[in-house]
Amino acid sequence: MEARLIQIRDVIKKYDDFVAVAEVALAVYGGEVFGFIGPNGAAVFMSTHTLFVAQEVCDRVGVIHQGRLIATGTMEDLQLQSGAKRADLEEVFFRLTQEESM
Repeated sequence: MEARLIQIRDVIKKYDDFVAVAEVALAVYGGEVFGFIGPNGAAVFMSTHTLFVAQEVCDRVGVIHQGRLIATGTMEDLQLQSGAKRADLEEVFFRLTQEESM
């Protein structure tokens, strides 16, 4: 089984006296595609190991390597940060993680 990346417990969301969410628990494991969808249909968070999916679906991407967030931004931001020749998340990821591994 993949490592647990995110775990939340006992989440409660109230609006004045109205309880909208009570005692929510959740775990997200590596390799899963997961998202929190807001009331306007916008994804607040999505986790995936499928780089093509992340590139196509997300406005902003965070790259996690060895348990650390090493880069975040739009595809254009990540392309600049990594020195990639094109805005391709696979190339960006390999360039960013190659430098981190040295």
